[in-house]
Amino acid sequence: GDVKLAEQHFLRALQLDSDFVDGHFFYARWLIERGRAPKAIPLLQRAVQLSPALSASRDMLMNLYCARGAESELSASIKDTLAILR
Repeated sequence: GDVKLAEQHFLRALQLDSDFVDGHFFYARWLIERGRAPKAIPLLQRAVQLSPALSASRDMLMNLYCARGAESELSASIKDTLAILR
């Protein structure tokens, strides 16, 4: 229940291994659950970059793009996702 401490742990995990895709994904999800979605976008972008086939990161990122009305980013993400699925 200690939000500040939890965030410090997320940041420390990413500091220890910036290529740990789960760290980016779970921190992003945690931020979204706390109403801080804009801060989650770069984390999800990095998660997608690290693991392009991980659908959970892509889905969450596309939902944020849609919510923000970021049509060009959403369109690009959809095209990338379709290319992976083919």
